[in-house]
Amino acid sequence: MSEQGSARAAALLDQVAVAILTSSPGDMRKLGEILSSFEELGRLGEAEGWPEVVEAAKAADGILTALMFKDDLRDAREDALGYLSSLAMFCQRAARGEGRDRAELAKILSESAARLGIEFAGFEREPAGPSGGEKGPQGAAALDQDRELYTDFITESNEHLQAIEVKMVDLEASPDDREIINAIFRGFHTIKGVSGFLNLKDVNELAHRTETLLDLCRQGKVPISSPVIDVVFEAIDAMKGMVRDVSEKIAAGATERLLWDNSAIIGHVEQVQAGRPAAGGGGISGPPLLGDILVEQGKVDRKDLESAVAEQLGTPDHPPIGKVLMEGGKVTAKDVAQALRVQKGGVSVAQDIRVDVGKLDGLVDMVGELVIAQALVCNDPDVKAIESPRFYRNMSQLSRITSELQKIAMAMRMVPIRNTFQKMSRLVRDLAKKSGKEVSLRMEGEETEIDRNMVEEIHDPLVHMIRNSMDHGVEPADVRAGQGKTPFGTVTLRAFHQGGYVVLAVEDDGRGIDPGKVLAKARERGLVAEDATLSEQETFALLFEPGFSTAEKVTDISGRGVGMDVVRKNVEKLRGTIEIKSRLGHGSIFSIKIPLTLAIIDGIVVRVGKERYVIPANIVVESLRPLKEDHFTVEHQGELIRVRGDLLPLVRLGRILDVPGAGTDPFNAIAVVVEHDKGKRALLVDELLGKQEVVIKSLGGGVAAVRGISGGAIMGDGRVGLILDVAGLFALTGRQPACA
Repeated sequence: MSEQGSARAAALLDQVAVAILTSSPGDMRKLGEILSSFEELGRLGEAEGWPEVVEAAKAADGILTALMFKDDLRDAREDALGYLSSLAMFCQRAARGEGRDRAELAKILSESAARLGIEFAGFEREPAGPSGGEKGPQGAAALDQDRELYTDFITESNEHLQAIEVKMVDLEASPDDREIINAIFRGFHTIKGVSGFLNLKDVNELAHRTETLLDLCRQGKVPISSPVIDVVFEAIDAMKGMVRDVSEKIAAGATERLLWDNSAIIGHVEQVQAGRPAAGGGGISGPPLLGDILVEQGKVDRKDLESAVAEQLGTPDHPPIGKVLMEGGKVTAKDVAQALRVQKGGVSVAQDIRVDVGKLDGLVDMVGELVIAQALVCNDPDVKAIESPRFYRNMSQLSRITSELQKIAMAMRMVPIRNTFQKMSRLVRDLAKKSGKEVSLRMEGEETEIDRNMVEEIHDPLVHMIRNSMDHGVEPADVRAGQGKTPFGTVTLRAFHQGGYVVLAVEDDGRGIDPGKVLAKARERGLVAEDATLSEQETFALLFEPGFSTAEKVTDISGRGVGMDVVRKNVEKLRGTIEIKSRLGHGSIFSIKIPLTLAIIDGIVVRVGKERYVIPANIVVESLRPLKEDHFTVEHQGELIRVRGDLLPLVRLGRILDVPGAGTDPFNAIAVVVEHDKGKRALLVDELLGKQEVVIKSLGGGVAAVRGISGGAIMGDGRVGLILDVAGLFALTGRQPACA
């Protein structure tokens, strides 16, 4: 074995791994790259005297050729790529001299032949000798090689495991849905193949054992039951831990090999697998049905499809379901053609590319600097003095390009809230099982987008609110039945945009909140006076006090009074608000409203004294000059102005923010009407300077907590303008008269 040959084999196998990880359905170019690499690997094996590598390369050639040219293998693409990964792993160990076990190769070939229907001519299994792939240090993962591949594996595995987790919750609710179990099977199969290639034998073995169990389930040999669901979740948690271990070791620059003990979990899998087989049998793999595709695409509803199937079965020649639906006027020929392309795997798939988060943030920052630079140029006195139509035409073109680039950069920071919501599926399932309640989770608005930097910040508040709903809100099944409710409760996660905000709501159909009970508990703890009279919202606000809880006993779910306090702190950190609505006996709604805090916003620039401030444009309703007959002063209320028949508090920004030189005559100033969830206010400013796109800059730790100010911005002349936080201003003006 030559060092040069081993090095070349390693390079070829790296190419194979990258091509497998980045390939997409129908990507003939990637498949061709993998085929070329295996062909060269076969020639290298002949030159180096590696007969097993030659055999493995020939087998890979057969799989790839079939995958590229046999239509009936399109649906087995993930399986085929998994077997290719296994072959590449075998070749990798053989080239490194870590073992060439023909029994292992025979196992790979027999499994792939059975699953894919491919014959591998010329291969005969020889008696197995001492295996070089036995469990031990040589069979564990060494992190000093292929670090980039390990990083890709970590990312891909986390995505697969998260998707599997969500699908498992769906499977528990719909155990007969073959598409769900096929999707779960494919996820484990992919993890098995890639982990095998990277020599993560413990990950590979656990994925293989779990995959085998799922394969028996989809063949109808093992019923989908609670033990099956539980043991698969156990395997998911174990794999998450192993992937996390790999990630930590990579980040720390470690090179030692990794080993895990999964014997207990594998024992549980085997135990469930050995349970009573389900009656009947027959696999459920295969391409999706045309009718199901049409239903999924919204071309026909399930009821019409069932009627068409009944008609199809009642006709002697059993015409295609597409023809039956067309003749019945339910779908068009175009609809059927599109569905057939999906069934055959002919639909193009959007291509994605992974970008390091640091690079993305750097791009957004540089776009922000570009916006600032453009504003500086446009407002430069020397530039304004230029009298050239062509110059101004070019500047207009530059402004348009900058604006479009800004929109793209902002969109890149936005991600759907779907992943955050889907993580809650497992949480609801586990809490329901722990509490002995029957609860289903409903999600609405999963496509609602939110700034990527806020995703992690909202996770904990959502978790706490769901735990609260599950423990305090939803009643046990027997209690619900006695109240005339369905035995199973429902928790709804909802997200939607409202102006320049994102609203996240957690709603349950449980017992609701008793304001009297909350108030009594608050009086008991001395939070309010015995004779105090509070509104419903003021009473509900007591739930956010540290250590406050109405629970009669502490459980491992809630009751310690720390959760809602955390919720409020996290929401306030995002400059958001939280609102509670509840109806006793019917349920509660906890709504979080957080701003779309992006790097660049549209703002209305105003002058107060010699200072300039930016008001977010999305909250500005109108601006006007107050008239004397519309101005009022009310004792203990401060100043009010009448706007279109409504009396609004007048907030003098110069006094609230203590700005020297601010105007004092309201009738020579401008009132900017702004709207927040707590109502409207009129902000009194000296002058409107116009609308401008500004880049939000942090003020630093020293002034970051100033109420009423959310950040700073570099204006067109290079000076700094402060961005107003209207929620903070409302809080300030709610505590003191506006004219004080």
